[in-house]
Amino acid sequence: MRSEHFAERHGLLIIIALGETIIAVGAGAQGQLTHLAVAGCAALAMVFISALWWIYFAVGDDIRAVRAIEDAAPQRRTPLASRASSCAHLLHVAGLILLAAGMHTVIRSPTLPLDTALAVSVSAGVAISLLGQAAFRAILWIGPTAAHLTVALLSVALVPVGVLTSGVVQLGVIAVALVSLAAVLQLKRLPRPARE
Repeated sequence: MRSEHFAERHGLLIIIALGETIIAVGAGAQGQLTHLAVAGCAALAMVFISALWWIYFAVGDDIRAVRAIEDAAPQRRTPLASRASSCAHLLHVAGLILLAAGMHTVIRSPTLPLDTALAVSVSAGVAISLLGQAAFRAILWIGPTAAHLTVALLSVALVPVGVLTSGVVQLGVIAVALVSLAAVLQLKRLPRPARE
């Protein structure tokens, strides 16, 4: 098994899932971008999605995963890669799909309070995605997970914000948490390995 192939394939899964989230935002905003609230919510959603991309790719988890698999004993490489992909990446992608489903509806009526199921969809989507990335880091021993787990818990705790206020407020608070996580990971990141 080539570890570069493993990392590329699983990185592509994350990119596709993030792309689905962008499509959901576009579909929700279709024909309504002249409304300031919808346009603002769509822009906020792009910040949100960019932060999720940054948290995985810009801090070097994809490259570090390759090195972790390469450094493992030959008999451990396949089981290690399998555990990381089956547990972690499936959670990560499932969370992004759940988030996309929630965002699609939020964008259409951003200033209205959310019903509980929709607020849970948005918060749980982020939380599950971050749990998947934390599991990926933990399985491969490629970095700390406390910040990911903290923001995942915070995201779940923000369900009442969407129910009591509006979808755009819930997205905004979670976006601040995600951008903060991206900044913390960028400041405290391990040196990014160079591609050979």
